Amino acid sequence: MPRRIREIENPWIHGGLAVVVACLLLLLSFHMPFVRYMVDGAALLLRLPEYPALFLRGKVTELYRWIESGEEIQQRVALLEKQNILLRTTLARYALYRNEEEESPSSPSFVTASVLVRHPSSWWEEIKIDMGTLQGVRPGSPVLYGGYLVGRVRRAGRFDAWVRLITSRNFSIPVTVEDTRDLGVLGGNGEGEVFLQYIPEERSLPLQSPVVTALLDEGFPPGIPVGVLGEPRSLLGGFRSYLVYPGVPLSKLYRVSVMIGEDMP
Repeated sequence: MPRRIREIENPWIHGGLAVVVACLLLLLSFHMPFVRYMVDGAALLLRLPEYPALFLRGKVTELYRWIESGEEIQQRVALLEKQNILLRTTLARYALYRNEEEESPSSPSFVTASVLVRHPSSWWEEIKIDMGTLQGVRPGSPVLYGGYLVGRVRRAGRFDAWVRLITSRNFSIPVTVEDTRDLGVLGGNGEGEVFLQYIPEERSLPLQSPVVTALLDEGFPPGIPVGVLGEPRSLLGGFRSYLVYPGVPLSKLYRVSVMIGEDMP
């Protein structure tokens, strides 16, 4: 075979020629409309199996961002609630210790109400009484039994009202320890126990000290007996909680007294 023919059959020469031809065809194809249509069609066909994966990925990303934003909002709400309670406690402490001469409010009056409903599933949360707005009962009115605070009116209708008990998880009110004048927040755990919360860790309170309500901006009168101080419990964030023994058995509420008057909220 001649030398010139052997040089043409060299694979490097064939590859180079193929690359040149491919480049020429690629350059020429951009000037041909039908080639563009073929390229677009191929791209569309390749997109069809890819679209579900991209769609699912986008939805998973949105869900993950939504969960993250929800957790952040819950953390902010919890922080704001704690700051609100501490602020109300600070305001109550200031009002308790100030020595301004003010006209004493008129003595409140009471209406006696019978307990209509107390569901077993929410035994320590709330009760329903047979007195409403027609008798002067308003949301926020203190509810007593035997002279001790047992709850406050949550919602009032014309003829009846719902009372949130001090053992409820959603009950919260500033109180003071009479023997030391320490202020904290009273709240329940929904299981029959009541706690004095947000007492500084370095404070040591004497047991069996009377616990009474403190002054509130909402018009809740101070000095209403709640019970006596029990042993210390949990410690969280530099604050300690104490068990509070109510002055009356909250499991035996049949008739209660609701505080009413012009100064009540």
